[in-house]
Amino acid sequence: MRKFIFISPDLDLSLTSTLLPSGTEVQSCLDNCQKKHRKLTIEEILTNTDSYYIVPQLIDVGAATQTPFAQRAMMDLVQFEQDYSTEYPERLLLALAYSTHPGEYLLKDLINLMKKKLPNVNIQESVAMATGAVIHTYCQYPDQCQHEIVKEYKQLIRKMLKDCGDDSCTLRHLRSVGNAGLAEFLPELLTIAQNSKNPAVSLAAVQALRRMDKNFLKDQAKVRLVKMYLQITREYDSSVRVAALELLVQLSPTPEEVYSILKSALDNRKEFELSLYTMKRVLDMVNSNINVRESFLTALKRYDINNYNFFGHRGKSSAYTGLMAAMKDMNSSYYLHQETARTGVMKRSGMDVGVYNDVMIQPVFNFELYAEGLEALIGGGDEEVPEGGPEATAGMTLSLMDVLLRPIEFFRGSGGLMSAVWNAPSEPISALQANLLLHDHSQKLHLSNGLIIDVQVTGVASIDLSGSISISLWYKNSNSLIKTSGAMIINGWMKLESEVLQGGMNFTAESEAVIDFKTDVDFSNMPFKMCLQMMRPPLQYKYNLEKFEKSRFLKKRYRHKKCVQECLLMNKR
Repeated sequence: MRKFIFISPDLDLSLTSTLLPSGTEVQSCLDNCQKKHRKLTIEEILTNTDSYYIVPQLIDVGAATQTPFAQRAMMDLVQFEQDYSTEYPERLLLALAYSTHPGEYLLKDLINLMKKKLPNVNIQESVAMATGAVIHTYCQYPDQCQHEIVKEYKQLIRKMLKDCGDDSCTLRHLRSVGNAGLAEFLPELLTIAQNSKNPAVSLAAVQALRRMDKNFLKDQAKVRLVKMYLQITREYDSSVRVAALELLVQLSPTPEEVYSILKSALDNRKEFELSLYTMKRVLDMVNSNINVRESFLTALKRYDINNYNFFGHRGKSSAYTGLMAAMKDMNSSYYLHQETARTGVMKRSGMDVGVYNDVMIQPVFNFELYAEGLEALIGGGDEEVPEGGPEATAGMTLSLMDVLLRPIEFFRGSGGLMSAVWNAPSEPISALQANLLLHDHSQKLHLSNGLIIDVQVTGVASIDLSGSISISLWYKNSNSLIKTSGAMIINGWMKLESEVLQGGMNFTAESEAVIDFKTDVDFSNMPFKMCLQMMRPPLQYKYNLEKFEKSRFLKKRYRHKKCVQECLLMNKR
């Protein structure tokens, strides 16, 4: 553990930041200090020699401050137009993407960056995706969504999509639109998804619909999504059809639509992995979604799908949802999925973690490993490998709190694959670290008896994503580990504002968790052998509640402290 102390004469206090090497501990007091001071003071803190080792964490704090002075200080100190240094710009953009109360000044800065021809492609993509995420938060207040700055973003994105000369440019702006979740882009997204010849572009366009209102999609997009899955007008890549299926099962499909989907999966024996995935996903949703369950049971009355051929699909693809934690007000679940190509090579595999109750579903964390074009390099077994197929590529996509982050590409092409084999790290290397302000609420409640209650709630999360991979060409196997560490702190109070009587309560909730996603592959023989594991050590949780009352004749204090540790069996399979 390392401690750094730096003193600012303007602040007239000493700030101590204690940071674990993994970045899982957050000192929210820095946030409160920076909110009270102006641009020059914040610049002095960031440029102080004692701050050298904690600049990334201070950037997180500066972005979480959400004041014009802090924003201007960040923009002046962080250089976006340098191609050789991207750590600080990407760290700032990641923190800005989770602004809880973004102002118009922030959107202006981000849109100005989008208009510039930044030399680094990764920075360009991070800017576009952060801008979309901030637009989504800004438009949570309907009146703000009519402001000129939002109209400027819409015009800019449409112009850039039209002027894109390559698929990488199109993908960048589609991901920005997906983070924004604006319903006005629905016609463009559906047109691109249906007409693009690049499966990656069609997939990105379908996934960009995820943040739009489900009732709106049900009325405006469900019919076209069904046509895409059933391939009514043209053939689509299996990943595009899977993405369409993921949306359809959330849009309350009718019994006839469920029957059409299941009948298509039953009849398509060539794409047996897709058929198996469809069956697994629908059956998985039957256990958690009452609308899908009713439609499925109605469709199952038709004997042409209610038979052994439907439930006896061959293949390795799977989809499974399990309970991670059960709480009083909500539950937390995980979703594991794997899509396999006909050759037995993994195509997509990932995990989703979310919380839900009767009225809401909040995605918390999602990552997905993807690979394509590997059959030509490692052999396709009994299946024929088509010539002129896609270039060998592998990578990972990641989203936090339903905000899609910049994808990480492991390799591209046979040369990139060999380089990845020889240079693959055997020890975990951090790919993403961030301290994010997820909740910042301040409110005064005027009670009917004339008293005023002051309510303050702040929630901070610290994320550390690391991974390692080991590939042996001699033993023909590979082992990979993706470790996700997270910590969350929620501080708040309710206080009575009165000169006669003082009362209220302070509460703090702290939690820390680690989730490991392990993949072992043996490709010494065909078909490949693959083992996917998700491991979670016991969840650490601590909750403190302090109530107090104070008056001239009364002084009472109550303290309640609770510590719960638990370990849950995740999956019996």
